[in-house]
Amino acid sequence: MSIAIRYPFTLNNGKVEATYSPTKLYTDRVLTLLSTNIGQRPILQGYGANMDYALFENDNDLALAVKNAANEAINKWIPQISVASITVGSLDADGSAEVEIIINLPDNTTSSVSINTSSFGYYGTVTG
Repeated sequence: MSIAIRYPFTLNNGKVEATYSPTKLYTDRVLTLLSTNIGQRPILQGYGANMDYALFENDNDLALAVKNAANEAINKWIPQISVASITVGSLDADGSAEVEIIINLPDNTTSSVSINTSSFGYYGTVTG
């Protein structure tokens, strides 16, 4: 049985919360990976995803940039799982889109991870 620090980092009565669930463990790993920019970690410079590059794409290229960044990062850093599908919703009025990633876990079950992303226009405003 594996144990990992719970994401997001949480303290409960002064103790670090952990998870024993394989599903939670892998979905937390995906969330941690996709929320880390490449170069952000001093010791592990290559860890993370290039999700920040998707911020400046137009609507048509946003989905492709997000899919490529997520696939590349997960394949490199969490090879125990595979990506079954990535769906990028259309940008809403606030300029953000929901991204749903379906992953195949090592125990042959599937799980989903949802994140939100946005794209910015020329003047730094969120497009919508």
